[in-house]
Formats: sequence, structure tokens, C-alpha cells
Amino acid sequence: MTRSTIHLSDVLTGVFAALVEQGVTKLSVRGNLLDAAFVALSAEVEREAEAAGLEVRYLLDAHPMHGDSLQLQDELHEAAKRDLISLDNPEFQDIRIKLSTGDSPFFLRRLPGSPDMYRRLAGSLLSHYRNAVRA
Repeated sequence: MTRSTIHLSDVLTGVFAALVEQGVTKLSVRGNLLDAAFVALSAEVEREAEAAGLEVRYLLDAHPMHGDSLQLQDELHEAAKRDLISLDNPEFQDIRIKLSTGDSPFFLRRLPGSPDMYRRLAGSLLSHYRNAVRA
């Protein structure tokens, strides 16, 4: 039996939709904060995916010297092309989530896994993100 898969684009879409439900519409990418948060979230994505019967089809890692993740940066640009986020400041130091709370259920219902899985992941991402900001 082939398991359903989950990709980084699914995780970003689901987490961004769940963040909007929590009132979070802007995140900083200064100093690789978001990269660190998503890399830290990877183990939780693996556990959530396993519990949901999903196979994770991406590997997210940070550059050992620079701390950024090429995979995440590429996927953020793809999310901007899909009009989920905006990279509208001159130096791309912040991202703005363009989804509304009304959009959130539409996206969450169509992703592999459950809406609650993405809500848990969004909560964990915020925790990792806030810890990176404090560090």
C-alpha cells in the first residue's frame, strides 16, 4: 500500500493558514529566524506525518555556516508566487501572510493530514520562532 505524501509546500501552506487563525500575519526572516524555526519543527512534522499515515517527501536543513535553508528560501519564493505570502519589503526582511481567516479552512481541508495537525505545527513553529528571536 502506498502512503500519501506531504511536501514542504503543504507544510508551509498549512502552517501559514493556521497562523492566520491565531492572528499571526507577519514573520521576520532577519537573521535566519524563520529558517531556524522551520528546521527545529522538522522532527515534529515527522511525528505528525507518521501519526497521520503520511510520508514526508522533503529534507530541510540549515547551512552549517550561514544558518539559512535553501529549501525553505526556495519554497517561500514559491509561496509568494502562489500569492500565499508577500515578500514586499525592499530587502525581504519580513514576510506577510496574505491569507485571511476566511481563507484558512479552505486551505486546511485540502492538505494532506488534518487541519488540527497544521494548527499544532503552527503553535510549535511559533514557539521555535520566539525562542530564536530571544536567542
